[in-house]
Amino acid sequence: TVVVAALKNNVAYWASAGDSRIYHINSNGIQQITRDHNFRITLTERYRAGQISAEDIEKNPQKNALISFVGKGKNLIIDTGSFPHVSGGEELILLCSDGIYKALSDNEILYTVHSNMDRLAELPEILISTALQNKRINHDNITVMIIN
Repeated sequence: TVVVAALKNNVAYWASAGDSRIYHINSNGIQQITRDHNFRITLTERYRAGQISAEDIEKNPQKNALISFVGKGKNLIIDTGSFPHVSGGEELILLCSDGIYKALSDNEILYTVHSNMDRLAELPEILISTALQNKRINHDNITVMIIN
């Protein structure tokens, strides 16, 4: 999976394919910018059409199976967008693989970021270390990048 972001004139432009994520973090909190390209998308469409219940989505064992990723070939889903971002200060963009958000809740990510804003160069390593300490999950891979 892949996520990319670029800054120009206080605007962050982004693209994603797969289930890696981009978060925008500031003093107001944490916002997930991207959506995960997994079977949940299809299930949600079926729910909106009245074909299944919300409970059916959560019970489905395949809900987190990837439906789009780089190298898939045909029908690759690529989402793009932009949002305002002021470089520097207490605002940052977090790009990460599922090893982070499956190990840490949004609140845990936010707490870790806010607790270490004075150590931005070390923040990716701190997030990775914090995620690895979580014994609740089996780790797939963990990748983190910070844009300030």
